[in-house]
Amino acid sequence: MGSCVRGSELWIFGGISAYNWENDVHTLDLESYVWTTITNITNVLEDGSGPAYLGGKGHTGDYRPATDSIIVFGGSPGVDTEPVNVNYVCEFNITSRVWRRWNTTAASSEDDIPPARNVGSSMIVNDVLYLFGGFSDLSQEDLTGVYQLDLVTRVWRLLPEITLNQSPSGRDSLTLIPLPPPAIDPLPADYRTRAVLFGGWGALVFSMCCMIHARVDWLSHCVVCGVLIR
Repeated sequence: MGSCVRGSELWIFGGISAYNWENDVHTLDLESYVWTTITNITNVLEDGSGPAYLGGKGHTGDYRPATDSIIVFGGSPGVDTEPVNVNYVCEFNITSRVWRRWNTTAASSEDDIPPARNVGSSMIVNDVLYLFGGFSDLSQEDLTGVYQLDLVTRVWRLLPEITLNQSPSGRDSLTLIPLPPPAIDPLPADYRTRAVLFGGWGALVFSMCCMIHARVDWLSHCVVCGVLIR
């Protein structure tokens, strides 16, 4: 199941219910605690060959304010005609209630495209998605590397890490959340997005911080580490 927060609403999608693989969408009003099932959803590939969003488990989900939509990556769809894990990017437009599967490209080589995975973690900052971790059923290992997807150009990029000796171990089922910028206006010219990576199955280090822009700095301080993306 994937989930994200939009204002005072919790949105959930997909998951497994009584051994059925689901692709439905629900929302919970966090003030009234009332659940609503989203209906009249259009979920068809452009060529009509099947659903755009397959549902299932282990995919990421992030709210994209720029388009009032939810961006979903990867997971295990539980469909016989699909791989165990996928690396699809799908978008659910909340206003139109339409699912679309994106065509994405690599910045320079196939290494810039993240491998298919299950139970990774992602976040959206300034209309850019960042992805880390997850488990690959193909290679039977937890994955590393920070991938960046420009949500406007739909181009993937594997960000270089300049402090490899402090990089986090591969892990799945982790948390990756952005930290708010300091209350300074304007922000310093050298300010870099900061995020916290916490926990995960297979983790050797349980809590890390990062700073993100065009490359990744992992800064280790005992149990807590930091990373900058420049």
